[in-house]
Amino acid sequence: MTAEEKKLAESLLCRPFPPFSGLLPGESGDDGEKIQISGVTAFLFRGSGKERAVILNAHGGGFLKGRSIRDAVWCRYAAAHTGCDVYDLDYALTPDYCFPAAVEQISSAAKELAGGHRIILAGHSAGANLALSAAMFYGVRPAGILADYPPVDAAKDFFAGVPEEKLERARVEKLYFDLYCGDADPEDPRISVKYAAREDVERLPQTLFIAGELDSLRDEVVSFAEFCDKECRVFRDSPHGFTTNRYGAWKEALDCQMSFLCRIK
Repeated sequence: MTAEEKKLAESLLCRPFPPFSGLLPGESGDDGEKIQISGVTAFLFRGSGKERAVILNAHGGGFLKGRSIRDAVWCRYAAAHTGCDVYDLDYALTPDYCFPAAVEQISSAAKELAGGHRIILAGHSAGANLALSAAMFYGVRPAGILADYPPVDAAKDFFAGVPEEKLERARVEKLYFDLYCGDADPEDPRISVKYAAREDVERLPQTLFIAGELDSLRDEVVSFAEFCDKECRVFRDSPHGFTTNRYGAWKEALDCQMSFLCRIK
């Protein structure tokens, strides 16, 4: 890592998430019940207690930043609207833990939960990358996957065709993947799921991809969903992270997410 990249990484770690003001009337930002799954801390948001299916959620944050109120709000909403218990895993983060620490933790937690439940994986941004990789390469067999705007290609040219005003965002996206990869090959399909073979994507269960119209990752998400022959919804006027940050068409996307989860639970 260059001195400039190290400085950027440190600034990202110190940079707080934007203020969250998306709570609906009657919603709570309180966190879930702190528990352990496969030796990793998770937060449990209880559903109705009547569903056999459970949801394992993998938060976003570029493999670098941890959980926030956004994740608690999404998990609590999903538990209330699907009736399923939702487990939000506080998985290992870079730069302290590079690939494959996070995906191995997601996979171990999913397998433990699957011992007595029908498991559904949900992931947002980096978390969606982890959910897809777990299902394709780590023996996790979920009933379905909700994949919000996953980054799928760590080996691409992050700066090709990027206008000057968006170069900083491109540098951040590249750094997220560089830190996650560590010494691993960025074209390893367990990291860059874009490079998965046909037999790998055939392991995916029913999957819903979500993308934002204004997201720099939109085209690669749509292309990968087409390669996987899976459903992909693109929401208008919506940037990266819109479903958990509650920007753009988040209400429409949230309805779509809950409909999908209820259909496969």
